[in-house]
Amino acid sequence: TDGFSARIERDAVLGPVALLGWAGADDDRRSLEARIVPGFGCNLARFSVAGRPVIDADPALLAAHDFTGTPVLYPTPNRVRDCRFAWKGRVYPLRRAGRDVYEHGLAHLEAWEHEPPTAGADGARFSAWLDCRPGGPMFEGFPFPHRITLSFTLTSRGIRVEYAIENRSDE
Repeated sequence: TDGFSARIERDAVLGPVALLGWAGADDDRRSLEARIVPGFGCNLARFSVAGRPVIDADPALLAAHDFTGTPVLYPTPNRVRDCRFAWKGRVYPLRRAGRDVYEHGLAHLEAWEHEPPTAGADGARFSAWLDCRPGGPMFEGFPFPHRITLSFTLTSRGIRVEYAIENRSDE
């Protein structure tokens, strides 16, 4: 059969997992599958072609908020010297839950909100977002009201991940 599929499965440890799939017309060697885990940083935890993983997260590492799969490195990829960054003449400590965060930002540590995935004739889609607002877990280390949205689109040619940032302040 030829077609796209999209659904949410529940993992006992990781919670909801979005599955996007494509079954190549009469050619299993072309099938594609993506697994996204919104509850653990909106991680693209698996991408496989013909059943072979190209990206394959270790579930135990993912559950421990360690780096595996495809973590979202936002707002600061790589390391942050002294856990501080400057913007417009002000220095901000990069912190979460009262602890310094030295590398790879804050978004990979958070549970993301999401919509149910959808499938149509031209692809399967999944969107998730994380709001950074006063009182939220990211705001301590990145005190700028905004929303980051990730959109995953699986087509017969592969997967596309799009990022969008929406400023929710007057600055």
